Amino acid sequence: MSDLSQPNTLPATEQQQLSQHELVIERGLKSFVDVGNSLRDIRDLRLYRATHATFDVYCRERWGATKSHVNFTIRAAGVHGTLSDNNCCHLPSNEAQIRDLGKVADGDRTTVWDDVLCRAPKRITFKILDRFRRDSFDGKRPLDVTGKTA
Repeated sequence: MSDLSQPNTLPATEQQQLSQHELVIERGLKSFVDVGNSLRDIRDLRLYRATHATFDVYCRERWGATKSHVNFTIRAAGVHGTLSDNNCCHLPSNEAQIRDLGKVADGDRTTVWDDVLCRAPKRITFKILDRFRRDSFDGKRPLDVTGKTA
């Protein structure tokens, strides 16, 4: 325990939630999506408060994670959730695929991802997504995913 200005005792249900979320993070179960969702819940429900005064300190001391890394992981899980909620048939499988989709407005993410799936080669890389996002949403003339003018 450290950096705790006022200790709080968590009710049993919240202590159980914290333990479950920490277990997911420790094991990295399934994917970055699970880790991001667990971090978000710990932050939003303030489940860290029994041992740490702030979420940032909790993440740094418990997980050795910087604020920017934690925020990215939470955002990535949210982007994945948006695509899942919109019934995308093939969801991104790694953080690199998510990174650039996070720069696209919520309402456009599904469209961008669907377009990339239709136009991209079999392996979708960060570079392909970055090029597509920049060309499609920065007011430039669209390029195909190989970089040639459409």
